[in-house]
Amino acid sequence: MTQKELAAILGLATGTVQQYELGKRRPDIDVLKAIASALDVSVDALVSVNEPEDEYELICDTLNTAGLNIAHASCTSGDADKDIYYISRIEDPDDPDLRIEIEYSKLANIIHQVLEDADAKKEEYIQKRLDAEFSL
Repeated sequence: MTQKELAAILGLATGTVQQYELGKRRPDIDVLKAIASALDVSVDALVSVNEPEDEYELICDTLNTAGLNIAHASCTSGDADKDIYYISRIEDPDDPDLRIEIEYSKLANIIHQVLEDADAKKEEYIQKRLDAEFSL
């Protein structure tokens, strides 16, 4: 749905919807409920109640979902992107034979790519299911 279409449904100016999306303005609760209804999502989904606060938390949550643990191994040159982390199975976090070392920037890139791929696959799956359900 475009901003213009959403604005028309809500009876608002397109610029107002743009400002909501950019975080320059916040809708009041009634408008928030109307947006959720128009997009067929919950208000919680719109306000991202469960969304991680920062990149590191996103990485930790994603690894945890996969049964993996992350631990800070060492600081290098004072550049946080170059810090080294250990990734291991949750059940064996301290076994040096069952963990890998990875630079934070590389780990962050991998996690972001995995999440993008997962989102793309999810959208593809949803579309296929809807096509199957509604095809005649």
